[in-house]
Amino acid sequence: MKRLKLEELPEIFDNNTIDILAHMANETPQSKEWHDIFDKLTYEQLRRVMDRKGKIQMRKHQELWDSLSEEEQAEEKRKRQEALDNPDRFYGNMGQPETIEDLKNRYGEYPPGYDENGNKIVED
Repeated sequence: MKRLKLEELPEIFDNNTIDILAHMANETPQSKEWHDIFDKLTYEQLRRVMDRKGKIQMRKHQELWDSLSEEEQAEEKRKRQEALDNPDRFYGNMGQPETIEDLKNRYGEYPPGYDENGNKIVED
């Protein structure tokens, strides 16, 4: 996909420019070029880009859904309904370390209450 830099940004946005900016806004992580452009967009320009970004995301979601088999779609619907039926259920801290070693690897140290070897400190 073509990319734009702030100095290449046209005065008047056509559909092609909106598409390019919407794809740039949809990237993870977002580029410095996108952040530079974002800071200079007017409200109207930003609204048009974000509307297009939403359409891109919906299209990708639909393509993913269409690629699932009927059994996979039924399982996803079941999971979604289960989540709606049990709004107070805890699904875990997504993205957080599951073990003490995972936490040490991510943050470089053990949490409070553990010694330098990862052993729980037991106070008498």
